[in-house]
Amino acid sequence: MNVCHTVFHEMPPISSWEEFAGRFPGVAHLLNAQQKLGIRLSWIAPSDAERVFCKDTIKVRFVRAPKLYAARCVARAIAEENPQVIHQHGLNSWRALRSLNKLGRDRGIRCIVQDHGGGIPSSGIRRRLYRKSLTTVGCAVFGDSGTRDLWVAGHMLAQEQCRILFAASSTFAPADEGERSQLRRQLQMDGKPILGWVAHLDLNKDPLTILRASAAYFERNPEARLYMHFIKEDLRGACEAAIADHPALRERVFLRGRIPHPQLEAFYRAIDYFVQGSHHEAYGYSVVEAMSAGAIPIVTDIPSFRLLCDSGRCGFLFPPGDASALREILATVPLTAPAAERLRMVRRFENEFSYTVIAKQFLSLYTDCLSGKLSCA
Repeated sequence: MNVCHTVFHEMPPISSWEEFAGRFPGVAHLLNAQQKLGIRLSWIAPSDAERVFCKDTIKVRFVRAPKLYAARCVARAIAEENPQVIHQHGLNSWRALRSLNKLGRDRGIRCIVQDHGGGIPSSGIRRRLYRKSLTTVGCAVFGDSGTRDLWVAGHMLAQEQCRILFAASSTFAPADEGERSQLRRQLQMDGKPILGWVAHLDLNKDPLTILRASAAYFERNPEARLYMHFIKEDLRGACEAAIADHPALRERVFLRGRIPHPQLEAFYRAIDYFVQGSHHEAYGYSVVEAMSAGAIPIVTDIPSFRLLCDSGRCGFLFPPGDASALREILATVPLTAPAAERLRMVRRFENEFSYTVIAKQFLSLYTDCLSGKLSCA
């Protein structure tokens, strides 16, 4: 099978597979997993310079494309690869969708589009443009039912066009108890339990709800600790004030800022529980990474996290913004995450969300598209 992956937002030109994999590790891992299934792959994106390189049977091409003509230039490059299936990443451009659908109609190529959380168009005009551009899409893939339902309710997609496929994964792995103790010493982390956070300090991730719940919990469990890594720091001042204002949070909450992505594996391995307060997430990359390393998630009850946590049968779920509910959950968890429960998290990840599993699920979608089992509305 010949599949072409594409994105339509401009990217800087990259000259080698090693550079590509370092910049976009998730994409590289998915392409590698699909290649092992015998799929012939190309990956095409617009840029300000032309670059082409290969890794085994994977071809990566950056197409020199002026912004106004990016969709047309990328569609032309895709046609040169003569794929059976186009896998577009992102519902961010109706122009791109229009170009791909025209290409699909002219060449008999099936098109799958995957949502990456860009949001739905707000204006009626843009919704009509999307509706027209999406009519011939063979399949629209969403990470959760909530986002899918928004697009269907907006009459931009038909229910039968949509599929739920959680496409976020990880290459992280757990550590045994001896390694975990060593990692905690190396990372200068202690506590019973150790709570971990990896998310922006912004309104959507809602760190203040986490801090409110933690304050009450730490009053009863003074040995507990919370370590927080983040990039965006919109609410850093508010978080620092909340920590300073509550004696139970002082010396127990550590705002550690940004951490290189490869170093997150050690962090996830070292903690007992991973907490996150998101109100909306298309996937939840940090949660699936934490699970792959054996951390037990305590996260909000939103569609993507509900899917990850098997509706609360693995890990714990609380309503977004509900510090009281989170506090009640924290009061029930063991001070050290049980090894058996950590292993259950890892097994769920391996069976449901590994790159190998995701690649097989996409192959099934491609096959169904080509056989006519997935038909456009």
